[in-house]
Amino acid sequence: MAESANRIIDGVDLDVVAHIIGVSACFGVGQAYSTLSRVLVPDALATQLGEGMVAVVSKQQLGDPLDPTPWSSH
Repeated sequence: MAESANRIIDGVDLDVVAHIIGVSACFGVGQAYSTLSRVLVPDALATQLGEGMVAVVSKQQLGDPLDPTPWSSH
């Protein structure tokens, strides 16, 4: 399996980044060879980004993988 990392830098919009990471981490449900395996983030941003990612992922719903509804709200 290929490992994929997201590298986060200072000055980014953490709400947007949390949404992108939250969605991409769940996409494919481990059935892809490029599944997100880690996020590299400065210590000063880690808590805020982590909380944002939890908020995004906790809103995801199980269901039809072809239904775009669970991913379309941001």
